Amino acid sequence: MAAALRAGKPQVIMPFSVDQPFWAKRLHQLGYSLKPMRERDATAATLAEAFREMDDPNAIRRAEEIAEIIRNENAAAKTVEYLSTMVEQSR
Repeated sequence: MAAALRAGKPQVIMPFSVDQPFWAKRLHQLGYSLKPMRERDATAATLAEAFREMDDPNAIRRAEEIAEIIRNENAAAKTVEYLSTMVEQSR
């Protein structure tokens, strides 16, 4: 999912298990993905509709926005900084 968001392209998420349904719903709520689709609901018609939704200018813009946010993050440095702070506070 992270790689798909980083790509900056609209996506349909088809969650299967564990935390996937939660994150699929959350990304949809935030406007960064189309409505999640259950596997049993995937038909030629529902997939065709999802592909049409991917062409929506708003969907494209939101996908590009989240990709830009992710590209501008320095997650590794922030993680090291956070962990260093935690270690210092525990001393």
